[in-house]
Amino acid sequence: SFEKNLSEGNVAKQLILFSLPFLASNIIQSLYSVADMLIVGRFSGTTSMSGVNLGSQVTLILTNIVVGLCAGGTVLIAQYLGAKRRKTTATLLTTLTMAAIAITVLMLILKKPILHLIQTPAESFAEADRYLTVTVLGLIFIFGYNVFSAVMRGMGDSKRPLYFVAIACVCNIFLDRLLVGVFRMEAKGAAIATEVSQAISML
Repeated sequence: SFEKNLSEGNVAKQLILFSLPFLASNIIQSLYSVADMLIVGRFSGTTSMSGVNLGSQVTLILTNIVVGLCAGGTVLIAQYLGAKRRKTTATLLTTLTMAAIAITVLMLILKKPILHLIQTPAESFAEADRYLTVTVLGLIFIFGYNVFSAVMRGMGDSKRPLYFVAIACVCNIFLDRLLVGVFRMEAKGAAIATEVSQAISML
């Protein structure tokens, strides 16, 4: 069972034990772009690395928006679980799926103006655009992982989301080495590695 009553026993200890995996999950999730950048820099050079760096800055902002929305969902699930009302999960999943689709469409339209806005250098613009395009198309997986994590955390389980994102991080590094190091796909390969790993984490 995912459910765990955090109000039983020593509440301070329960909250600390609950929050540590939550913090670790967020840190690991933010390391995707660091792994991408380091491996692309090693195998594809500074232009591709710059493209990944700039594209990942936009992706990180989007990820933080998703995490914030899902954190609100965690609170609602915990409240409704305490009140023995169990219909909020489907509502959260439906709402955030619609949000993911809307943000994906909006970002595909605005990605080039955004890259110009953050003053992306001309020599790395194409690589940043490729990286951002793939990561935007994979936003549904970022939403998915965070929605399911929000559900589990709302039920008192913060460890399983940590396990899932840790597995995905290892997959990301392996796929980065394969797609960037072996197949020489540069920034696009790093983005594909990240999104496949996010999909694995969600599934």
